[in-house]
Amino acid sequence: MDDGVVQVAPATADRGQERAGRLIEEAVAAEDGALWVDPDGTIRYADRHARLSMASAWTIADRWQDDTVGHLDDQQLVTVARHEDAAGEEVDVVDDDAVDRYGVRVWDARDRETRRVEQEALGSWVLFRFAQPSERFDPIRVQPLLAADAAWFAVDVRIGQLVQIEREWPTGGSDDAEGVVEQIEHRIAADAWETRVTVTPHFGDEPWQVVVDTDDEPDDAPALDDGVAAP
Repeated sequence: MDDGVVQVAPATADRGQERAGRLIEEAVAAEDGALWVDPDGTIRYADRHARLSMASAWTIADRWQDDTVGHLDDQQLVTVARHEDAAGEEVDVVDDDAVDRYGVRVWDARDRETRRVEQEALGSWVLFRFAQPSERFDPIRVQPLLAADAAWFAVDVRIGQLVQIEREWPTGGSDDAEGVVEQIEHRIAADAWETRVTVTPHFGDEPWQVVVDTDDEPDDAPALDDGVAAP
């Protein structure tokens, strides 16, 4: 499997004491990535940044849509990312601005075999991802018969692609949102065709990273920076 963003120390299992699958699950949990098995039996893995570097595959033009509606969703809001190790010691990474605005919303991780700097790196990413409400859309209803490019979109869009959602306001002006395609549904009748596309939010390509200036594990949480994590 490809390396993830957070490098975890090697782990060994005593024969009969621990299953390989459990070790893989721990590694993926430490990374907050995704692990799955393809229909052909191949194990696939994606680290937690896998979607951040995608390029947009399509722009869903406003003229193709029927009144796309967005909502601010705070159900997954996190303002404190907390890791508790097997000894009961806790490491908190806190977004003070989010706490002031939304209160304390804790994300818990327990008993993961990671070092403190790894715990802080993961906590920082969790706050980048969840410390602000995200905009979510009702299924986007595209009318492919309105334009040739809309029809091409309907037949060629794929689950997992990044799309731009163009919106023009009745009062003038416009803005764009981004989403990752999660579901596609076609409704076809004798003289009608509607494609419904469900998307989840996309969060850009510059998550917070923990920058560590020393090989020693710090007593206090390191500064958060927009740069690349130090090796």
